[in-house]
Amino acid sequence: MRLLKATEIARRAAQALKDAKQTVTVKKKKRSKKTPFEGGQQIFIFSHIQRNLVAYSLSRALNACRCNNETLRFIPYNGKKTVPSALRKDLWSPFATISFPKGCGNIGRSVFQKLREYRRRHEHEWGEEITINPENGYFIAKKKRARKLCDQVANSVADMAYVLGRLDVRGPDNSDEKNELSALSTTTPSTQGISEQKSIVSSEAKSAYQNIGLVGEGTGKPVQIHWRDIRMAEFAQSWSNNVEHGILPWQKNYRDNDIANAKKQLRKEGSLMKREPGKEKKREGLSTKQVAKQQEGGHAEKVLA
Repeated sequence: MRLLKATEIARRAAQALKDAKQTVTVKKKKRSKKTPFEGGQQIFIFSHIQRNLVAYSLSRALNACRCNNETLRFIPYNGKKTVPSALRKDLWSPFATISFPKGCGNIGRSVFQKLREYRRRHEHEWGEEITINPENGYFIAKKKRARKLCDQVANSVADMAYVLGRLDVRGPDNSDEKNELSALSTTTPSTQGISEQKSIVSSEAKSAYQNIGLVGEGTGKPVQIHWRDIRMAEFAQSWSNNVEHGILPWQKNYRDNDIANAKKQLRKEGSLMKREPGKEKKREGLSTKQVAKQQEGGHAEKVLA
């Protein structure tokens, strides 16, 4: 082995650096960017089995995660032992699922915010039907009052119909306003002041209807609602044309369905039906031996007889 001098090693190192500078730098291939998960395309609604509480969530499963802890914070305190300490799977069941088209996550998040706001208003603002018994006029006990305040299933369905109806292109039937406008066109000088007041009131009503802070209002985006019980949709007076109703599939574990679908696909491809030739020969040999033994046994029985 020939040992190189220090000067030769330095010369070769300098030459290698010069060659490296002269080489053209090859650009790295850009990695394909995965489309990020867009939250808000689905809103999952859960109901309490015993108290009929309603919880809105953006996640499918009720786990001890940050999102579900936030849903617990939005359940107000209506009395002693009215707010659950945790989201127990044996007490909460899926109530409905709201699905928006692809790319409408911002609309879904805005609807999610509005549903939470209206639910909180229902539980903080109520009338005399919650506090006073209509039969005798006395105040209702605290426990019964808390039980009534916790039951928000009917209110939540009405809120869903109202908020999702705002997304429809066709607004509510403003027949009263149309009558007012037709009356304004045939006014006399004596009723001019009254007509001006009516026009101001109608414009204020229109502006109040048009602005509730909802993203995508009046765009006509289609929405799908899948119910655990389709009869729950009857709590609302009416539904807009952009809402389609369905029934939630009864699936306990989505992982089992994925495994079953994978097995079906493998059976179609024929990978599970193929067998090794050595094993088939062994099985054929075993079967012939069994037949021979049965024949020998039958011949021996005849001889003994």
